[in-house]
Amino acid sequence: MQASDSTTFRAVTIGESSVGKTCLVNRFIRNKFNNAEANTVGAIYDTYTERRGDQSIEVQIWDTAGQEKFRSLAPVYYRGADAAVVVFDMTKPSTFQCLQSWIDDFKGVAGEQSAVIIVGNKVDLTDQIKISQMEALEWATAHGVKFFQTSAKTGEGVKELFTAVVDILMTRRSEGEVSGVTTLTKRKNADDGKRCC
Repeated sequence: MQASDSTTFRAVTIGESSVGKTCLVNRFIRNKFNNAEANTVGAIYDTYTERRGDQSIEVQIWDTAGQEKFRSLAPVYYRGADAAVVVFDMTKPSTFQCLQSWIDDFKGVAGEQSAVIIVGNKVDLTDQIKISQMEALEWATAHGVKFFQTSAKTGEGVKELFTAVVDILMTRRSEGEVSGVTTLTKRKNADDGKRCC
C-alpha cells in the first residue's frame, strides 16, 4: 500500500471594490479575463489543486466582496483562513491607502499567524499607474508582508502569485506556523483499487 498526503489550505482575496480580485482568480483558475466582471456579492470560492511529489495540495480561494455594504460579512470568510491576498489597484492610490485596514480586519479574525500577501494589480495600465513598484515594495517590507505585481488582463505575475501563496503556506506548515491546515492520509492498494477482502 502507498500513502499519499492531502493538505488543504484556505486563502481569501480581499481589498477595495473593483481592484480586480475576481479577475485575478478567474485568470488563475480558468485562464480567462472578463473586462466587464460584475462586482462580487458576498463571496464565492474556487478550488485549485496541485501535486508536489507524493502530496496533493488543495487551496480553496475565497473571492470576497470589496463593497462597503458587504464588509460586515467578511469575518465569516476570514475565520479559518490561512492566508489573505490583499489586492489594490496600482492606478488608484485610495485602494493602496486602505491596505492596512483590510489587513487589520483580516488578522483580527484569522489571527496573527495567518499569511498576508499584497498584490498591486492592473500593472498593464502603464500610463495610468500612480503607485510605483518601489513604493509598494517599501510598504510591504516595512509591514513584513510579501508583494507581487500582477495584471489579470494579460496574466502577468498571476501564476507566480498563487504559486508563491502555496509555497508560503507549505513553508509555514512545515515550520508549524499554519494552524488551519487539514492533513489526511489516504491509503491505496498497489493493485490499483482492487480490494483485498
